[in-house]
Amino acid sequence: MSVTTNLELVKPDGSDSIAISTFNANMDAIDSGVKIKQTPFSDPSAEGSGIQFIGNIYQNANGNLYNVTKRTVRNASATDSGVVSTEAQTFAGAKTFTGNTTFSGTVNITNATASSSTATGALKVAGGLGVAGYIYGSRVYNAVWNDYAECRRAYTNIPGKCVTETEEGIMKITDKRMMPACRIVSDTFGACMGETDRAKTPIAVAGRVLAIPAKDVSKYKIGDAVCSAPDGTVDIMTRREVRRWPDRIVGIVSEIPKYEYWEGGTKENPELIPVNGRIWIYVR
Repeated sequence: MSVTTNLELVKPDGSDSIAISTFNANMDAIDSGVKIKQTPFSDPSAEGSGIQFIGNIYQNANGNLYNVTKRTVRNASATDSGVVSTEAQTFAGAKTFTGNTTFSGTVNITNATASSSTATGALKVAGGLGVAGYIYGSRVYNAVWNDYAECRRAYTNIPGKCVTETEEGIMKITDKRMMPACRIVSDTFGACMGETDRAKTPIAVAGRVLAIPAKDVSKYKIGDAVCSAPDGTVDIMTRREVRRWPDRIVGIVSEIPKYEYWEGGTKENPELIPVNGRIWIYVR
């Protein structure tokens, strides 16, 4: 007489007689072995209580049951460490993925929380978010920043410097007044596009940006149009210059800061940006 490897079922030899008690013990062992044990819920049909699985069921290191092909998860405390899925997923409650998680099908999040904060919302991402396709939204909020920028190849990355376009498409520091195609290197942008291995300098293309003045800040006032000046600075344009060369306007002065640091970043993680004697201009 022997026993099986997994459930230790009794295996009588050919010459052994089979007792009813042995047969029943085998049936009880089989019944216990196929039962999947999970935490009971007071109301399995209630939202946030039950777990419905289709296909093979697994258990991760945290003790949570999951299925790697198709599932509907309603366990508000469930955490998966590394999941691969090839079909559509629906998450109605809170869900945390701590490992490399791949969904090649559609992911539907039914939580309708709307917030401008990075700490709340239907989808929270602690690290960076890379999207190979397009992002669509009825309303998009950036961080607590002022301008929109594009990454360009440049001979300088000093924030506030006025730069101009070269024939090679590389931005260089301005060396005289009224140069064409001028922009400002930004350290106050909330959104940026076009970064490549070579194009890494953020150049403000819209909104407000801190620029380095050519003269003492007391000479500038709100509403002044500014143009390029030597050493990457911006200078006040005369009314005659504005009328004759409107294309040379880099921006319009919007504020003369009286503070040493400007608070950017996010509401949860503010970042202090040194003003360093710069002035705010609206990019034109």
